Amino acid sequence: MRFQFVLSALMLPVLLSAQVQRWVRLYDGVGGSDDMGGAAQAPDSSYRTAILYNSGSAGNIKTIGVGPDGSWLWSTTITDTTGRFTGGLSRCLMRREDGSWLLALRGVPNGSTQENGVLYCLSADGDSLWSRWYGSPHSDGFMGMTLTDQGGAALIGYEDGPLNGSKLVRVDANGDTLWTKRFWNAQLQTQKLYSVDTMPDGGFLLGGYRYILGSFNDMLVIRTNSLGQLLWQRTYGSPSYDSPAHVSALADGSIGFAGSEQQFPLTPSRPVYYRTAPNGIQHLVSFDPMWMDAGAYYTRPVEMSNGDVVIGGYREVNNINRGILVRVDHDGHVVWNRHYQTGNHQHLIHGLERTLDGGFLLSGTAYDSLGISVDGWLLKVDSFGCVVPGCQSLTGLLEQEVERSTFLSVRPNPLLRSNASTELMVDVRSAPDRAATGPFKLVFTSSTGAVVHQVTFSGLSTTLRLPEHLSSGLYHMHLMAGSRWIDGSRLVVE
Repeated sequence: MRFQFVLSALMLPVLLSAQVQRWVRLYDGVGGSDDMGGAAQAPDSSYRTAILYNSGSAGNIKTIGVGPDGSWLWSTTITDTTGRFTGGLSRCLMRREDGSWLLALRGVPNGSTQENGVLYCLSADGDSLWSRWYGSPHSDGFMGMTLTDQGGAALIGYEDGPLNGSKLVRVDANGDTLWTKRFWNAQLQTQKLYSVDTMPDGGFLLGGYRYILGSFNDMLVIRTNSLGQLLWQRTYGSPSYDSPAHVSALADGSIGFAGSEQQFPLTPSRPVYYRTAPNGIQHLVSFDPMWMDAGAYYTRPVEMSNGDVVIGGYREVNNINRGILVRVDHDGHVVWNRHYQTGNHQHLIHGLERTLDGGFLLSGTAYDSLGISVDGWLLKVDSFGCVVPGCQSLTGLLEQEVERSTFLSVRPNPLLRSNASTELMVDVRSAPDRAATGPFKLVFTSSTGAVVHQVTFSGLSTTLRLPEHLSSGLYHMHLMAGSRWIDGSRLVVE
């Protein structure tokens, strides 16, 4: 499919702060299904995202420059005839101090069936400066990365073979290997690393999973020194299938990691957040409170100034994976919980970065609006996780519909307060294949985002009179169905 512009909440004016951008976009590689190679922000407030796709026996990287408002600025495509690219995960695209970008991924060389790790160095305009394929006698690949001093990087992933282990590769600014460390367990059970962070002492914190024979997967956390030498490795989780651990070194010296596990037998695996002591032993566990829905955190926790963390991932609702963003306080309590979807298709979020305006950039994959191909998916939200401005004021809101199928119409607009008999007529129209059903709630907010009035109605239309305390000015109307925001409109009262 060609590039899709997803209609977002920017159809509403920015309510709370003119400099905070909120938008949602899908980015297509060439026409088929794509992988998200990564996304990050540049110092000028623009963004870079890398979309991975294959054509024949060649792998392709489409680097897209994205404006602060989500607009497509430029794109550059690199074709690598060495082999096809596979996968695409979080924290695989990062900017170096010299303005170049490193992109870590996996690839299958032509004539082989085994994956290799791949590292690209890209210019600010997305051109290839150099690339490296890192092979071994066995299938291996990179799943994540963090930058190190002097322009180097620490790359993490896996290596199959007799030991079925995970590995940490340290490279210099030119991509040359300085050292490689492999980690395994006495039972030779498969393990893979998905995330990496740097500790204050220069060591590395690694997160992933280990396959436990007869018990599916456990979350795996590994701590090394600055030379990659093992200090300890521990597993966490339930007696069932648990997703990989995504790790962060926290400001107070503790360790935070997120994934999923079962809280109770015979219940779905749920998003879970752990905060442990530096030795990984004593820990706090915080489950997502929506225990009936399966899901997983799939980004590293991003720490806030007060010790809270924000984590992205997905939740399955009615057999559809929705993107989620959750804020958890220092004691493990959920502060807020947001859902995002573009339609009745699968959505995955596996990248999360804090942006210069205090908001967040989420990256992952989602189907296009026709449900035909999987494309790269970027969401820019504010510090409350809102695509819809002022969503933090809407009680009970979880899901924000970012590709609208239901439309709110109000008239007259402007509404003349001087005419006491003037009534506001409200109509709700839906696309035939995604009809919204009531009861509906119509919430009025002021220009500061405060809720000033709300009404409920069950049909597709209603008439109402505004209360006297709504004086002349600009108001914003939010149409909700249960916990879902479905459309909004401005209302001018004169």
